[in-house]
Parts: sequence; structure tokens; C-alpha cells
Amino acid sequence: MSSTKLTGSEKRALLFWVLAGIAGVFFAHRYFFRAFPEASVDFKVSRPEAMTRAKTLLSGLGENVDGYVLDRI
Repeated sequence: MSSTKLTGSEKRALLFWVLAGIAGVFFAHRYFFRAFPEASVDFKVSRPEAMTRAKTLLSGLGENVDGYVLDRI
């Protein structure tokens, strides 16, 4: 196995890319949710609200939901 040493310019380039990578991680962490706001949307809906919305949607599509027992699902 041969051992080769880095030159001064190679060390500086390596240091530059490591620092650029660290800066990129901090930048991405800070601005991710501003760039992708849908990633921070809270989609929590209570069970009764979900049932009401489902019945409204199905009724709007012309479906008859009277025969379904949706409360046990």
C-alpha cells in the first residue's frame, strides 16, 4: 500500500468543501420549512369531524350514506 500525502492546496480545498457542507446543513435546517411549507402543515382532524366531512363528501358525490354505519369504522 502506497502512502501519498495531500499538498497544501488539496488540504485547503478539502477544508473548504467540509466547511461548505457544514454551512449547507445549517442553511437547509434553518430554511427547510420556509421553502417547503406543506411539510409543516398540521393535518390533525378529530374523528367526529372526519366522519362529518366524509358524509358531506359522499353526499356531494350523489351517494346515499343513510344505510352505512360509519360510526363503528
